[in-house]
Amino acid sequence: MEMSAAIKEHSYRLLRTLIRSSFFGDHLPAERQVIQRTRIPRHAVMEALERLLQETILEKDGDTFRRNPSTQKNANGRVAFLLNSNIFESWYGIFQDYLIGFEETLVNAGYGVLYRAEFRDLSHKIHTVEEFRDAGIKGIALGSYAEPQLRHYINDRQIPAVVLGNATIDQQEIGSVCTDNFGGMAQAVHFLHEKHHRQIALYVAGSRSHDGFRQRQIGYDIAMRSHGLMPLHDLVFGEPHNGTLARRACIAFQGMHPRPTAIVCASDREAFELMSEFHQSGIKVPQDVSVCGFDNNIYGGITEPALTTMEIHGLEMGSAAGAFLLNEIEQPQMPVRILIPTDLLVRDSVRGLEETAGKPSGKSPAGKTQRMVVPEDASLLHF
Repeated sequence: MEMSAAIKEHSYRLLRTLIRSSFFGDHLPAERQVIQRTRIPRHAVMEALERLLQETILEKDGDTFRRNPSTQKNANGRVAFLLNSNIFESWYGIFQDYLIGFEETLVNAGYGVLYRAEFRDLSHKIHTVEEFRDAGIKGIALGSYAEPQLRHYINDRQIPAVVLGNATIDQQEIGSVCTDNFGGMAQAVHFLHEKHHRQIALYVAGSRSHDGFRQRQIGYDIAMRSHGLMPLHDLVFGEPHNGTLARRACIAFQGMHPRPTAIVCASDREAFELMSEFHQSGIKVPQDVSVCGFDNNIYGGITEPALTTMEIHGLEMGSAAGAFLLNEIEQPQMPVRILIPTDLLVRDSVRGLEETAGKPSGKSPAGKTQRMVVPEDASLLHF
């Protein structure tokens, strides 16, 4: 019931953001097409549309909906949010959070937001920025991966900008908002150590091309050694994610001697896929091996078992990026990197090795999440 309410609220905020960001244009497609395009459950779409009607963000136009022009408040101008990925793939729920937090912050400050995604190639992306610049866009947010050529183009033309997410961190041209990847991974390893796990493996793909994953690997290595443990890299893949890696990781895990008692994954996507491969191979989570994710994908709480993971606060990251861009528009500043701290969400995919039939399992009651809180204030690191 709790997760259903969370999904409904998330769906409402996402649809509101997409509508206000001109993703559908002035008219929404038919309800069935909205569901197919966004992959939001039907009951959540219907409830969200009803709320948006009541709030006059939408209005009826025969059998369809259209944006209410009187509610489009962009007195201070418009900004753009660019993203390479398909925001509606279940793995990329965190990008939805980035967009929602960013858009809500800008709208509250009197700006409109234009959302664009899934570019054909880099030249298409740069051409889109050119068009926005010619149209008087006030600033740009680059979601996740931001190519060097694009960053240089934006810098050369002095366009206010911010990089949001964990794929592009090790750059100095543009201010950025990202996760405390080192601290988050250290939290995960320390938690597993407290549960008496000593053979803890890391599963990561794209460690050579994704700055955040590389940081998480370093954080894992440092945390393991701080406990006098040897890092286990049998499930570390430098190549970008692809559909074969989870199967390869499962096979590699079965060949390890001794087998790890716990695996910490660099993302929830990798955790979901690995647990699926384990299930098909007869390996039980957490009875045979504990699994911890990283991101807190909205679906992590309804998997079986529910996924223990690191909450990276995507909505807060989006909001922080929006606030940073507002400052850039009004008063350009030296690039800084804003780190958002993480929380450990304890669910059912991890068990303690000290557990016996006569002792408590350590699972959260009734499948609910236990939250271990870290300080809420984000730290600023100057380049």
